[in-house]
Parts: sequence; structure tokens; C-alpha cells
Amino acid sequence: MSLFHDPSGALRPATLSLAGLAIATVAVVALAVGPGRPAAAPPSIPPAPSSSAPPAPDPTPVPTPVVTPKPPAPVVTPKPPVSNPSDEPEDKPIAVDLDTFDGHKVSIDIIDRTGSIVSAVTGKPGDNPSADGLAVKNVNDRTLRLTWVDFPIDNQLTLFVDEVDGRLWLLLIQPPPTGTTDAVGMDRELVLTFDHAVDASTVKTFIQEGMDT
Repeated sequence: MSLFHDPSGALRPATLSLAGLAIATVAVVALAVGPGRPAAAPPSIPPAPSSSAPPAPDPTPVPTPVVTPKPPAPVVTPKPPVSNPSDEPEDKPIAVDLDTFDGHKVSIDIIDRTGSIVSAVTGKPGDNPSADGLAVKNVNDRTLRLTWVDFPIDNQLTLFVDEVDGRLWLLLIQPPPTGTTDAVGMDRELVLTFDHAVDASTVKTFIQEGMDT
């Protein structure tokens, strides 16, 4: 079809031909797609793998800490309380008040380390000094009379009774005077009874003037 100009200046036959060509092209595309089916979406492209890979695990094994068990606490059995430490025989003196002819107050504490004394009483001294040192005599086979001379003063004495090598040892602690006194001494007597026979001739005696000498 040839194009021509009409007197009004419009391109009528050419315009119709272009319009028909456009409609035909749309129809062909619609038939290719199919009636009622939407056009297929372009295929999706998977994302490219990341260039940074996770770090490989450390092949060096981590040692497990060793826990050493603590030893059990020792079991301590409490000791029974001591009711009175002075109940020990050597710590519990036998106290005796001695009779004196001159009237002074004299007492003696007997520390029996043998545990064999069953009785301790005062003797009956005379009015004159008669003993030389600490004299011992048998009253009977189990009883001894001890006699010694002291200044005519009030005094507090101590007698230690021990057994050494099968022999009885008697140590008399006799404090000296602390002031002016009469130089004439007086007898003091003590009578001891034991739970077994004691021979006075085997007894060893000592007199000491104080604990620190």
C-alpha cells in the first residue's frame, strides 16, 4: 500500500497498516504464552559462594584438668575432761597439824609418791630436843615414827615420800626462821602407817631448808 497525502494532510492508509501490525504482534506473543498463563519469571541465579570460609578447628586437644581429691579430715576423739587434776596421788597432799610442846602452830603436807601411806597422824613430842636429823623408828612392822628438831616457831613443812631401788626415801622440807627466835630447838613428831611392812633401818632420810636449795 502506498502512502499518500489527502487534502487534509493525514496519512490514513499508512496509519491503519501500522496499527494492524502492532495488534498482530501482541496476538502472537499472547498465543505463545498461552491463554490464562502468566509469563514465566526469569530463572533465579544462586548467589556466589562466600570467599571467606570458617576457620578450621584446632587439631591440638585441650587437656582435661586433673582434680586431686582432698584427703579426709582426721577424726579427733575428744578426751574426757579431768574433773580435778589434783586428784593425782602425788598432787594431793596429806595435811597434818602437829602437836607441839611449846605451843607453836606447825603443820606438814605429805606428798606420797608411793601411794602406800594409809594413815598419817601427829606424834607426842617431849619438852627436850632428842633427834639428830630426821630420825625414823618402827612402832610396828607397818608404822614408822618420824622425829626431828625445829626452831620454836610457827612453821609449814612438806614431806616427800618416794621409793627408790626398793627403799623408802623421805625428804623433809623445813623452812628456816624469818626473824629473831630462840636458838633452843623443839622436837616434832609424825607417825606414818603403810599398807605393807617397812623396815626403819632401810629408810633413807633428808632434811632441806627450802624448796629452792
